[in-house]
Amino acid sequence: MRTAPTGLFGRQRELRAVEEALKEAEQGFGSAVTIRGGFGCGKTALLDAARHLAQERRFAVLAAGGCFLDRARPLGLARRLLDGVPPRAAIDAPTLVLVDDVHWADQPSLRWLAARSQRLAAQPVLLLVSVCDGEPSTDPALLDELLAGSAREVCLAGLDTEASAALLGPQPPVADPGFVAACVRLTGGNPLLLKALAELLGTEPVAPTADELAGRALPAVAAAVRVRLRRVSPRALAVARTVALLDADATVDRVADVCDLDPADLAADLDALTRMGLLALTGARLRFAVPVLGNTVAHDAGLAEAQATHARAARVLHAGGAAPDRVATHLVAGGHVEEPWVAAVLRTAARDAAADGRPETAAGYLHRALRERLPDGARAGLRRELGEVQARVDVAAAIPHLRAAVDQCGPGPERDAVVVRLAGLLALTGQDESAAEVLEADAGCLAHRQPYQIEVWLSRAGTARRAVELLDTLAAAAPAGEDPRMLSLLAMREAASGGSRETAAALARRTLATLPAGPDGARAHLRAVTALSHAGYPDEAYRRCAALVSAAAQWQDRPALALARTTRAYVAWQLGRLPVAAEDARCGLELFLASRAGERTGNAAWLVAVLVTVLVDLGGYDAATAVLQRAGLCDEAPQTFGGTALLLARGRLRVATGHPGDGVRDLLACGALVENWEAANPAVAPWRSEAALALSATGSVAEAQHHAAAAVEQARRWGAPGPLAHALRAHALVTGGCREVPVLAEAVATVKDSPARLELAWCLAEYGSALRRAGQLTDARQMLHAALDLAHECGSPVLVECARTRLSASGARRLTPRTGPASLTPAERRVAVLAAAGRTNREIAESLYVHRRTVEIHLTNAYRKLHIDRRDRLAAALSGTAPYASTIDYQ
Repeated sequence: MRTAPTGLFGRQRELRAVEEALKEAEQGFGSAVTIRGGFGCGKTALLDAARHLAQERRFAVLAAGGCFLDRARPLGLARRLLDGVPPRAAIDAPTLVLVDDVHWADQPSLRWLAARSQRLAAQPVLLLVSVCDGEPSTDPALLDELLAGSAREVCLAGLDTEASAALLGPQPPVADPGFVAACVRLTGGNPLLLKALAELLGTEPVAPTADELAGRALPAVAAAVRVRLRRVSPRALAVARTVALLDADATVDRVADVCDLDPADLAADLDALTRMGLLALTGARLRFAVPVLGNTVAHDAGLAEAQATHARAARVLHAGGAAPDRVATHLVAGGHVEEPWVAAVLRTAARDAAADGRPETAAGYLHRALRERLPDGARAGLRRELGEVQARVDVAAAIPHLRAAVDQCGPGPERDAVVVRLAGLLALTGQDESAAEVLEADAGCLAHRQPYQIEVWLSRAGTARRAVELLDTLAAAAPAGEDPRMLSLLAMREAASGGSRETAAALARRTLATLPAGPDGARAHLRAVTALSHAGYPDEAYRRCAALVSAAAQWQDRPALALARTTRAYVAWQLGRLPVAAEDARCGLELFLASRAGERTGNAAWLVAVLVTVLVDLGGYDAATAVLQRAGLCDEAPQTFGGTALLLARGRLRVATGHPGDGVRDLLACGALVENWEAANPAVAPWRSEAALALSATGSVAEAQHHAAAAVEQARRWGAPGPLAHALRAHALVTGGCREVPVLAEAVATVKDSPARLELAWCLAEYGSALRRAGQLTDARQMLHAALDLAHECGSPVLVECARTRLSASGARRLTPRTGPASLTPAERRVAVLAAAGRTNREIAESLYVHRRTVEIHLTNAYRKLHIDRRDRLAAALSGTAPYASTIDYQ
């Protein structure tokens, strides 16, 4: 906090020490007091505050400061101090003598001050001097004499978090909760640096996060830092820059070698820089005591100097046997190093970085290695490795490197591995024809590449039947082997055709027996997860998928993580975990687009489709429409299997928003497109049931009943509870009449013991409505109560409102609680759940496609209803509330 009226922040204890010394001087007991601290810690500000306090007490004030450029002028400081002093000032009033930066005082003045400080005890005089630790004095012995005579020594440390927050000023409402603490860590609580940081951040439109602050430099203080360093010695600036540029690799010996300094000279400089508070020495490890100063010194070094320093550091580290990763860091940042070991070190470091889940770092090392003079064989290997690691973060950039590797590789297993990886990336980005050409280029290897070839054929409508026929042939031949890619293809084919769901589940489980070792196996794993979910085991599929999400996160593979999170979102939607599904689907789509794997490809269409599907059940119709608009998929759909999912999701959205005619067109187009894959199973593509509901809304009852009946027949053959219940529900709604109640009763009975909670909730709601229309009000209310409970559990505002409306129609009187979890509106609950999970307001707004102000309003209402005042209490307030409607009474 600010100390009024001095304007200082967080210096109450230090000011009290000064005030006590002033009181003693006022009573005739003079003394000397030393204010000491490092660069920028506020010594001058404290002297100014002391001047203000002394003037309030009617002290005579004499003030001057030491000057580095004036230190050779005899008695220069003493003259400045005494010029203009009124006669007999020290007799007429107590006197405060202020000397800032006394270490720069000329020698005669320093001698005079040291002598005067010994004779203050019986005089009403307070001598207050400041010293910057570590900066050399004009005469160290005389300075010691002066400081030894001090009655008090006030040491200025960094400001605490509270004082730093006050100095920084008001923070934007969207600032990271850890922002101030991050500023303190960055600056060490140094007031000068905090002010410079506040001025720098004041020019930026958006407050940075705590993580974004870590690498900040302060150009505004760079000149002052250079000046201070040059005053220490002619070598100190170079030493400081070397420590800054070596960063984690800075040790005393390495700095000496890189700077080519005599150990004794370096020791003297390090001693001064450590006492100044600029550097810290832990064992042999050197670092900047204040991180932002290290950033500033490194940033201030010119490009040529920085590159030369890094190049020297690389040589020193390599000669000393440092880890390849540490050497490679400096090779990338340095200029050209004419050494035969460079490429090998970079390649080894890249492999280590890739294995540690740092693909971008690995790519940087390999890019640097390719600048070396290499034989063709080595260059091909580097290209392949570069393509592999770049595929994890930037698919578009990876493809040219893999193409070059294919061209440079001779026949053999290594070339074959590059070919299938390249084909996979081409297919991922929608370049299916190119992928097929790459795979067919070497006829002798086609047998090994058969699963990859089938994947490419399956990716587009024009070649899908070819793949289907081959898979059916392979399935009939009951092939042996445990190739996960082929097993997953057979599992998905069994599911799509509506064959044996136990066979599909068994094939999927064989695929999922072990996690893939790397990103190349992720697609097969996710295909098996989807087949297992279609087979009626979404809870098991969710667990399997969650394991792959964790693995993909460790690999730092954006495409694999995007597809894994979206697959998990799809399974979570089947399980009725809508808020979780929405978050996964949004993150999956963002990751996929960030990986530059294509925006209007079949894979992108599938990711969009999953997000739109979840948003429709959340009632986020505007958000779903916005997703389609951003993807450019409002009116078209790629001729891929992902396109079928898009047509299905878009059709559901159009029906939900009151455009059943447009919805029918999309849903029937989905049915026509899906025939290319011979995917008749409604568990895989439930277009018939959705089309039946849409056709019924347009008055095409006969056609609606035809599709509904066909869906029921296909779902019965398959036997998975969720898809069958969905088909039965649609059939009952479009058929009506006396068959409605028994068919819906069968739907409820089919799904009640399955993990498909959202489908059960819808079946209960429709069954309750049918019972109400049949006059069975007691049973109707019971079903609708259960539907409402499940709707809250699933987090579906659409279903919550539907169940509430139908309960009211059944004659139940709803008593809505004014407080507690059950009082939250669906929108408030969605926001509260995400906030409790640690999401920021900005992230919540982006995930729900609403304005940030809307999020703030919902959170404010949630706090009021839950009787809490802090974000970290949300989780406890929301916990244990499902089923959420259980506290609402109906009579």
